[in-house]
Amino acid sequence: MKSAIREFLLSVLIGEFHLPIDPGNVRDETQLGPNGFNLESLGFVDLAFRIEDRFGFSIPEDDYVRLAGFTTGELVGYIESKAAPEAITS
Repeated sequence: MKSAIREFLLSVLIGEFHLPIDPGNVRDETQLGPNGFNLESLGFVDLAFRIEDRFGFSIPEDDYVRLAGFTTGELVGYIESKAAPEAITS
């Protein structure tokens, strides 16, 4: 399940946000914000909406702030804990 979530995130960050990311260099410890992908606040909101649409759950507004401090692994774990299993595999 984690690999499907990770693939989705990378496809959005690379394919849709056009971030210069080498997927082979992305680790669970890679930061989403500074010192990592350098995703900015509007990028986090856009990513959150895409996660909600793809995995079928709502991210509380309070969690938007938390997302900015997440690593790739933490975000994958967050999505896995919130999404229904069938949403992850479909």
